[in-house]
Amino acid sequence: MNESTTSTTAQDKGPLEHCAELATWHQLETDPAQKERIAAELAQCVMQAAKEEAQRQAEQEAKEKAEAEKKAEADKAAKAEKKEQEAKAKDEAEAKAKAAEAAEHAAWEKDMLERMETREREQRTTAQERTLDRGLEVPQHIRESATYQQILEAQRETQARLVEEQARRYAAEQQATMYQGLRNEARMEAYEAQEENRERKAEHEARQDPATPGVEGKFDPYEKAAKELDAKPMKEGQEIEGEVVEVAKVDGKNYYVVEQDGERVAVPAGDKPEHEKGDEITASRTKEGFETGEAYGYGR
Repeated sequence: MNESTTSTTAQDKGPLEHCAELATWHQLETDPAQKERIAAELAQCVMQAAKEEAQRQAEQEAKEKAEAEKKAEADKAAKAEKKEQEAKAKDEAEAKAKAAEAAEHAAWEKDMLERMETREREQRTTAQERTLDRGLEVPQHIRESATYQQILEAQRETQARLVEEQARRYAAEQQATMYQGLRNEARMEAYEAQEENRERKAEHEARQDPATPGVEGKFDPYEKAAKELDAKPMKEGQEIEGEVVEVAKVDGKNYYVVEQDGERVAVPAGDKPEHEKGDEITASRTKEGFETGEAYGYGR
């Protein structure tokens, strides 16, 4: 049998069968030089066979896991969309903030899937580049010997252990990726909860500080408090941004005095003021009441 025919026959066999053939040949060979060549190729054969099987199983598990995560993300996105449709309309600033968070999450998900696909392609390319050289011809009596089956079974057990170790390492990497995704989801949920708390607080403050008309002259306790603080009251639909120069109490109610472009403006601060003197804040007044928040882009 010539070298070309031998190589084709060996490559048609599976890695385990070829390793078993080499091990059987090594056990029965008496020529020291030939035995050394067989041992070198056998070591390479066992290692490569284990790697190929581990990669195959890891790729399959990764594919199934990615599909499950994608379905979970789709279900969550559907629920979030339904919740958003049922919620009240928010102003333009809040809509932009949530859109930015959603875009960041989508970018993270896309990046994670692309990295997984890239890793799978690299593993397949590496496996193809490291195709085992099976140029050594195995005699027919080696493949037909009783020892061949015994060694084949032993190598299958060894490969199973190697595959299990490889699977554990891959599972650890996948778990780390999953935890990163959960961290991003928790951050989004925390942001949404914070926004809901701010809305409830604004509604509460609006009920506590209504512009109540009196019997005569349309008396407004808010305008009276602003006058005592030497500041202007906010008008409906007005939005301001500036520094808190004073936190004061008038007639048992808390107020911020915010300086904007050299002008003092009074803003109701609720039962427990969240901001302190020196903070940069934003404030707005709508039909529902007043709302305040930190002015992003400024440091305290």
